[in-house]
Amino acid sequence: NYQTLNLVDISCSKQSFINFQLETLMSGLPAYLNPENVVVELIADRSDNNNQLNICKHFKNMGYKIALEDPSLEPNWNEYLPFIDMIKVNTNYENLDFLSKVTNLDLDVKLNIKKDLKIDFITKLSVTYQKEEVLSFFKILCEEYFNITPTKLLLVGEELINKEQLDMFSKVIIRLLNEEPIQYILNTTSFYGLDFICTPSALIPRPETEELVDWIIKSETNEITILDIGTGTGCISVSLANHNGFVLDALDISSSALELAKQNAKKNKVNINFIEADILEYKSDKKYDLIVSNPPYVRNLEKKKMQNNVLHFEPELALFVEDDDPLVFYRAILKFAHNNLIDKGKI
Repeated sequence: NYQTLNLVDISCSKQSFINFQLETLMSGLPAYLNPENVVVELIADRSDNNNQLNICKHFKNMGYKIALEDPSLEPNWNEYLPFIDMIKVNTNYENLDFLSKVTNLDLDVKLNIKKDLKIDFITKLSVTYQKEEVLSFFKILCEEYFNITPTKLLLVGEELINKEQLDMFSKVIIRLLNEEPIQYILNTTSFYGLDFICTPSALIPRPETEELVDWIIKSETNEITILDIGTGTGCISVSLANHNGFVLDALDISSSALELAKQNAKKNKVNINFIEADILEYKSDKKYDLIVSNPPYVRNLEKKKMQNNVLHFEPELALFVEDDDPLVFYRAILKFAHNNLIDKGKI
């Protein structure tokens, strides 16, 4: 929202000529302009004289906000820090690490998100991820932290990014380099058209599970009672409860996962009866029309084949079973269904 004055390279050798330029510029400013609402952008001086620094001090003393462009090209740019309010970054140079240094300063940053920030982001993450995945991360994070949608991102130019936003963005890069799932970083994910809180208390909902939910909704047209075993985030039970006519119970052995599922039910305004229990021991007299579950089935010996983002961050309790009995939960579900599923009920 600032009106910007661009001082294009007034780094001359004669101080008298600089003063003349300043006096001419200042006299030409409209009287209604409040210095506090004007940003003076200074291009970094590539010489060793102090002309640009003097200009910076001059405008600062008059109450104007100062933005220093390409500070890494200024030999003594640290001398500007007491006088500048923001940094304008241009990564058309090799020193991309400068953007990381900026995040340690208590300054806002003006940069071209589509160009400068994107270049820095891709350069750092391409070591760990495929380019398509990196670009997907970038779009998600721009919408999350800068409120810039993928469509708007195609058109966006220079944007003023505050210190907090840039700091959060930089911390996300570090977490992604550690292969932490972006769903856990942002504490959110989408599933079957609904938004879910996502934490390491439960597995991240998978697209294949959406197909299961869609199959149930399309094949069951009557009012039915459903039990979701191993509910985790509650993605299955919440999505089904969002469909009129379905009455849901959701069971999980993990108290933290159950608490997360309760939050997601509240978030999506659905009513679910939650049960904290181990399906290997759980007994009930209640009858169900349908039992749905995506239980653990990966053997411990297969851990070495798992990707780091799954193995190091998602809960082992929801993933792995003993090597000698990989179908333990399937048998338990069938045993429970034998007593608790109505005639012609479904699993």
